[in-house]
Amino acid sequence: MRKFIILVISLLYFYNTEAVGDDAKMSICLEFDQIESLEGNLIIFLYQYENQFPMNPFMHMAVKKSTLATMGDQYLIENLPVGKYAVAVIDDQNSNNNLDFSWGVPEEGYGFSNMTDNVGLFSLPTFKRCALNCTKSKNTINLKLNY
Repeated sequence: MRKFIILVISLLYFYNTEAVGDDAKMSICLEFDQIESLEGNLIIFLYQYENQFPMNPFMHMAVKKSTLATMGDQYLIENLPVGKYAVAVIDDQNSNNNLDFSWGVPEEGYGFSNMTDNVGLFSLPTFKRCALNCTKSKNTINLKLNY
């Protein structure tokens, strides 16, 4: 009986770790809502793990909003490993690569994945709150920007 239990546990372990495969790739399509203007860039931060959030993204990129408008306010990130991801976005209207503040309040737009309501002005959401499991070959994440 003991050997049977060990066999079942071993099979479950290998099934869960090998089902997707280490080399499985996927893409994330970011859909943006409520972009105020075509001036400047959107700075996109992609996180895979909690210890990266928010200061050490797995990947980041700046996308010209004028280019984004020709793609239907969508941006595709391809060839990512299957897994859990969180996204943060800054609407960098003046292209200075920073989120500008006045008296501690953001002057430019910002948004996070998995956040349908406004984020508190004086606190960031957690990685767990923003993270989404991306297991399909193409995943869509809707991002509402707050101004």
